Amino acid sequence: MIQLPTWTPIYRELIRKRADELNSDGCTMVPDFYVDACYEHDIHFRTHQTLFGVPILFEEANHWFGERIKTMSPFGRFSPMAWWRERAVSKFGRKAWDAEGVGTPFCQVYQSSWVKT
Repeated sequence: MIQLPTWTPIYRELIRKRADELNSDGCTMVPDFYVDACYEHDIHFRTHQTLFGVPILFEEANHWFGERIKTMSPFGRFSPMAWWRERAVSKFGRKAWDAEGVGTPFCQVYQSSWVKT
């Protein structure tokens, strides 16, 4: 399992800057309670790399998404939100992960796969 940097204020600021460059939408279709975790997850999904360019797998990206939420949650390792969000992106996020092109917003992929217009 890949190891990500410690969740420090400096690292989180770097995450926010890179997410802004990628036009991240933050936490798609859910409240932005843990927006920095969502930004990091978007970076992983859009680039298939960590912030520093290390390749990351779909399963690792989703694992770390849950871990980051646990770090910020008052419930820590017992955070129900971390549990359901990690499982939701693991179950429904494959289409977004496989989308061609860096920077494809998750919400567009989600809408095209679930919302019929």
